[in-house]
Amino acid sequence: MLTMTRSVSRALLCAALAVAAVLLVGAFVPARQLRAVTTLPDSLLHLVGATLLTFLLVLARPARWRTLSLAVLSGGLLVEVLQPMVGRGAEGLDIAADVTGVIIGACLALILRSPEDDHTAPSESR
Repeated sequence: MLTMTRSVSRALLCAALAVAAVLLVGAFVPARQLRAVTTLPDSLLHLVGATLLTFLLVLARPARWRTLSLAVLSGGLLVEVLQPMVGRGAEGLDIAADVTGVIIGACLALILRSPEDDHTAPSESR
């Protein structure tokens, strides 16, 4: 189990912000330029990105895992809607990869967190 301090939580949020920035830039690189940087399938990039981003966010703020997971999914959907503007197509497989990544990331983060760090514990909800 991982016990969270304020400074570790802030560092995780900063890391999540950096990951989100890289994902955002990568999402709007034209397909031809993206293929020059990586040969990995786009859906695999979606899976890894959504997993990592969700993992960092939920690890930092486990009590808000539902909201954070929904935010990452919403961002993934928005990216798919906007990608045709840069010559990339919206793909259902990418959305499925985002959903899968969010589930994996949230589950891993919640498993790793110490129960004392969960602000929704029954003893504290009164």
